[in-house]
Amino acid sequence: MNRLVIIGNGFDMAHGLKTSYKDFINWYWERRLNAMLTEHAPISEDCLCKLEIKNTKDCASWSNFFFFHSFRDLKTREWKYPPTEIVNAIRENTDDFSVTCSRFFETILQSIETKGWVDIENDYYQLLKLCTFQCYSDSLLRNVRSASTSFMPGSVSKRELRSMPANLGWWKALMRSASSGPMPPLSRNGFSLS
Repeated sequence: MNRLVIIGNGFDMAHGLKTSYKDFINWYWERRLNAMLTEHAPISEDCLCKLEIKNTKDCASWSNFFFFHSFRDLKTREWKYPPTEIVNAIRENTDDFSVTCSRFFETILQSIETKGWVDIENDYYQLLKLCTFQCYSDSLLRNVRSASTSFMPGSVSKRELRSMPANLGWWKALMRSASSGPMPPLSRNGFSLS
């Protein structure tokens, strides 16, 4: 008799694999902290976040910071505290440090404590949807501006012009909020992104 075994969600975690979103965040912070051990600048930055030492008088670089603070065991070179806790302590010390995360990463950091994976994946989808809309609208606005200063036939199609929402004030507000602040609702004033 032939049998088909379907392995679904949860199989990896049931076998002790560290594949949750929280595990990913812990892995990410550990990699970042390990990289910062050799950074001789007060700013450590990648596409997800920027960590900055504001008070460079006391500590000029991240390598100096980790040299003078005993966060790692000198023998084993293991972190004495979970990397997430170290980063949270840095984030809480706003007098000496600044931690700026991308909107995407900040949403994930806030979500891992309170939401399940389905909710986090919905956050991914909503942010991707907003990003896609923002990229399309930025391109369209450039074309409209270009057409208004020096009209070139074919630079803006009639279809693109018809697809622009009637309420441009709301559209501009959406674009401004896309780069900062809380995520705006995706349906407003009768205009829907779906």
